[in-house]
Amino acid sequence: MATRLFRQQIGATSMAFQSAPQCIEVVITAAQDSVPVVNRFNVSVGHTVVEADLDAVLSEVDGWITASLAPQQVNDLKYISITAKDIEHANGQQKFRVPTTSQGAVTDPPLPNSTAMVASLRTTLTGRNYRGRFYFGGMHVNQLVDSTHVSAGVATGYATVIADLVDALDTIGAKLVIVSRYLNTALRVVAIATEVVSVITNTILDVQRRRTAN
Repeated sequence: MATRLFRQQIGATSMAFQSAPQCIEVVITAAQDSVPVVNRFNVSVGHTVVEADLDAVLSEVDGWITASLAPQQVNDLKYISITAKDIEHANGQQKFRVPTTSQGAVTDPPLPNSTAMVASLRTTLTGRNYRGRFYFGGMHVNQLVDSTHVSAGVATGYATVIADLVDALDTIGAKLVIVSRYLNTALRVVAIATEVVSVITNTILDVQRRRTAN
């Protein structure tokens, strides 16, 4: 019995905290027809994270949703919350707000919720550890040119949305970054953040199966 209990305790032990210096994790939570649509990305503030940084990042992301993201997305997509978390410090502070804009702005008929447009986020370094993706939900039928592709203008528009996020963060001295936690499958002692310097989109629709309703 004692041996079994000891093994259970070992199995329940969580992974040790891994710091991402100067970084904040941002999570945008939305829903389309009651199915969650979640996007997560990381921001470097260029110094040790303090509470004021969380507030500043939340404010810029909130404004970006209103100005750049919502105009691309259908009004079936409802924005629920924006969360900013200090991932530099163990048990880092977390703050959230309800977005000023409550839903997408487009009234055209929506595509299936699992349909997504993908922006590939690139740094100056190669390899999966130094790249990221942003999945855009809330797409609509008038973005299509056939059953598989959107127009070139739509693809460019989504790249511009990410560029707008980069510009918004720049106004507070922050950077959109890719946080690398592993090197050759081994967990780093301290995570490394690398600035996103380019965005790539194409005209091919993608799918996130976790967004399906069944």
